[in-house]
Amino acid sequence: LQSMKPKQRFAILFFGGSVETLELVPGQKIDQPVSATQENIEKAVQWLRKITIQKDGKPPIDAIKSALELEPDGIFLLFDGDTKLDNWTQSVRRLNTVDGLLSDGAMGVPIHVIHFFRDEFQRSMQLLAQENGGTYRFVPKPTVRSLP
Repeated sequence: LQSMKPKQRFAILFFGGSVETLELVPGQKIDQPVSATQENIEKAVQWLRKITIQKDGKPPIDAIKSALELEPDGIFLLFDGDTKLDNWTQSVRRLNTVDGLLSDGAMGVPIHVIHFFRDEFQRSMQLLAQENGGTYRFVPKPTVRSLP
């Protein structure tokens, strides 16, 4: 967020059991991206410090659908890949397809994937990024070193 320019806009959604939307003012969820002003970034960081990570293991389909409704230029999905649903990446691809007279079912919004810790889900996470015109990055789990 800190690297964004004020003319750029952002939104943040968390998912698991439900989709949690950024609140710049406590109790007031945003329904559209906000400008990346220093004030909005500071409020977003404060909100991020208070949010609890949901551990329900559900696919991010609802969150991606909500994000697509905001008509973004891009989506950054931060996810460990653990889900109870097979072929969920195909559902995301269908959601992210532009239908229309001239579009011919083209990909809609690039979905960039930052994949955390769980290398057993690497193939599906890479596929998600590839099929949606995004980039892929794997972040391994930090190793804990014991003190001598």
